[in-house]
Amino acid sequence: MLRANIVSALEAVWLHRFRSVLTMMVVLFGVLAVITAMTITQGTRSYVQNTVDELGPDVLYVNAGSAINGGAFASVGNGQSLTEGDLHAASTASNIVRSSPLLTLNGLVRAGGRSWSTYIQGVYPAYGSILRWQLSHGRWLSQQDEDAQRSVVVLGQYVAGRLFPRHAAASIGQTVQIRGHFFRVVGVLRSKGASFGGYNADDVTYVPYTTEAQHFADGTHSQSRIDEIVAQVDSVAHVERAQGAVQSALKRSHHLAAQDLPDFQIRSPQQVTQISQQFTRALTSLLMGISALSLTAAGIGVMNMMLIAVTERTKEIGLRMALGARQRDICAQFLCEALLLNIAGALPGVLLGMLLGWLLSTVFLIPFALTPLSVLLALGVSMVVGLLAGLYPALRAARLDPIIALRIE
Repeated sequence: MLRANIVSALEAVWLHRFRSVLTMMVVLFGVLAVITAMTITQGTRSYVQNTVDELGPDVLYVNAGSAINGGAFASVGNGQSLTEGDLHAASTASNIVRSSPLLTLNGLVRAGGRSWSTYIQGVYPAYGSILRWQLSHGRWLSQQDEDAQRSVVVLGQYVAGRLFPRHAAASIGQTVQIRGHFFRVVGVLRSKGASFGGYNADDVTYVPYTTEAQHFADGTHSQSRIDEIVAQVDSVAHVERAQGAVQSALKRSHHLAAQDLPDFQIRSPQQVTQISQQFTRALTSLLMGISALSLTAAGIGVMNMMLIAVTERTKEIGLRMALGARQRDICAQFLCEALLLNIAGALPGVLLGMLLGWLLSTVFLIPFALTPLSVLLALGVSMVVGLLAGLYPALRAARLDPIIALRIE
């Protein structure tokens, strides 16, 4: 009986192939929307988790400017930048085990006949340890480099590839020119990947903080500005306590009263996670809502197609009943036809949805994190919608009076 129903469904679909293709297209776009939405939401969630892992669960980030208007940075208070005095204050706060300044400039890096514009960041040797970075070649900056203000540089993987395209390892020991000063390459970082929004974490170079402050800043080392302070806490359990201690220390450094609005902001990975999760939940709700509407439209399309089929084949239904077909046989025939239309639209919808999701993941620089379980779930939901959409027309066909059905021309 199942085989007969499948054959009958195939014949009906082929007989009305133009109308069937239109119905399949509606299902296709519905499933495509679901798969694409799942790809984006899962990729965004994976990206957020990877970012938090890279930031480090026990690391605090201090920036100049106060968080207002829902977390946006703005220069308030006395408007001063972070200084080395602030770095000392943050470093000596309770539960802080090590810290590093971050001084960022833009500049052209030259090597041989090649050049590349990138970020030049001055940091302490502790910076690499705090963020647990790994090298693919060479070594990281040392304390001797910092103390002696040596002209040495560690290249990000992307910069190394641009300046030394044959092999990044060939850059070790080579001399590059940065804003008119010559530096010796001592290391190349392992790739960290690009982040959401276009910032490439590998498109950067690192030099000793004292060297950058001396060569590229205003030349007065003790008054050099600091763009960011990165501080490591002795334990993840003490992050909140350490954050309060650093805030108190910096308020004293900036001569602010306890009740004054700080002209700096301290961020922890936990706060970044909370904000990111709120964004991810909102994005998920939006995309799932669009997907639900798409599947509903697909279900309505299938139901409309099947109702038309029941109306057109009323006499056929009456004839089958007169020859002994039971109500459940008629119902099964039309359900099989509805399911066939759904499958024919859902399978290419899955493939196109995965392709579109991959393209969007590439454009927005997020991981392609779609799982097989998600694909099966999308197919399962689509099948359920198809069966529910075909159920009413199938029941309507099964409940026809064969005598009345045979009279219809």
